[in-house]
Amino acid sequence: MRKISIFIFALIPLQLFANFGDSISGGPGTMGVGNQANPYNLSPESHFYHPALATQYSSPAISLSASSTEFKFNSINDIVIQNDTNSQSGEKTGSVSNDYERISMGQIHGVIPLNYKNKDLVVGVSLFTPLLYLAKFDSGSTELPEYVMYRSRVRRLDGLVSIGTKIDHISYAIGSRFGFKLEADIEANASLNGTSFGSSGRAKANIFPKVGLVGSVNFKKDAHNFSATILQGMEMTAEATVTGQTTDPRIIFDLASSSLAFFEPHQIRFSYGWQSSEKLFSAFVSASYMLWDGFQAPKLKLTQEASVLSSNNYEVINTRNTINTSIGFMIKLASFDILSGLSFYQSPFDSEFSGAGNTIDTDINSYHLGLAKSFGNLSICSSVQLKKLKEVNVLKTSGQENGSAGRKIGAPGFTIGGDILNINLGVSYQF
Repeated sequence: MRKISIFIFALIPLQLFANFGDSISGGPGTMGVGNQANPYNLSPESHFYHPALATQYSSPAISLSASSTEFKFNSINDIVIQNDTNSQSGEKTGSVSNDYERISMGQIHGVIPLNYKNKDLVVGVSLFTPLLYLAKFDSGSTELPEYVMYRSRVRRLDGLVSIGTKIDHISYAIGSRFGFKLEADIEANASLNGTSFGSSGRAKANIFPKVGLVGSVNFKKDAHNFSATILQGMEMTAEATVTGQTTDPRIIFDLASSSLAFFEPHQIRFSYGWQSSEKLFSAFVSASYMLWDGFQAPKLKLTQEASVLSSNNYEVINTRNTINTSIGFMIKLASFDILSGLSFYQSPFDSEFSGAGNTIDTDINSYHLGLAKSFGNLSICSSVQLKKLKEVNVLKTSGQENGSAGRKIGAPGFTIGGDILNINLGVSYQF
């Protein structure tokens, strides 16, 4: 019966978190200065961070880029990977595989100025998509230590659209970002070995679009740019029901499943940019405040409706609202732009990870460097960033997850940490 359940739920897509732009980069021109808006270059990719900045374009512009992200987390060895809570075989020690798959992503940003009833409007679009597929999901382990913010968080199609206008020194824009919700139903008749006929099943699924509103404003005067953007959060779950029975012997099963399928925190972004009078030097600072209330572990939860037991649910997750900050610089040398930046990301988890559960994460320092070359209205840019996870030593408390004497999964402990490397190459053109 256990194998039947595992097979059925392996068919259901699971985990999907905040977008690639927030987690990794909007493109090479913004990544090079610390993953923040850069209103002083040719690329329209700053639209993703502050849609109101798109109104600074008087003619259409587009940027195309591709990136590769590699994860290298600390090894986790010689810990408890099995105990009486999750097995009838007793305690077992071993290692955890944290070899997370490399991500190849494409980014498209564009702005299109329009004139409607004698009013100048600008439409902005930012689109992120994995290369070769639209999305890839993996809930990760339900019990072993798991970097839940990286397993499947950014492997999906994602976007933001807006429309804005400018009045004197102030620009305004409204728009939305989008995602989707999954609902599925599976009916199965499972025949065990020894019967003379095979298993059968029926499945159906619905995918619903969902959007979050975006509002943005920018004030530009002389060499100064002040921007503020509010993004509405989105929370969606992947839900499915599985009903059916086995034959010979006849065992009825009826399960409901749910998993946090998609989570965008409410967010407020502030940015300031300054450019020297000779336009040879620019500086940028930004801060974003994210509200993580409502976040849940992405693991798939099964709820008993018939004879199959529900999933264990021992983990208690404590979240906190986070502040992410960045500082960046751009130096112009003839037709070249040299980009550099530093950013800091807070983990949304307020925990020492010493209790029951597999969720792990930590704060990040991120280092950025980029180079752009202009050929008239065409610009080619390449950037690299190295995110270094703060090392945190986890020491599991005594006792098993169910309160029995023994050791928890993950005991005696391990060290959270590692690196995330992203390389991004793109081209921008203003018509």
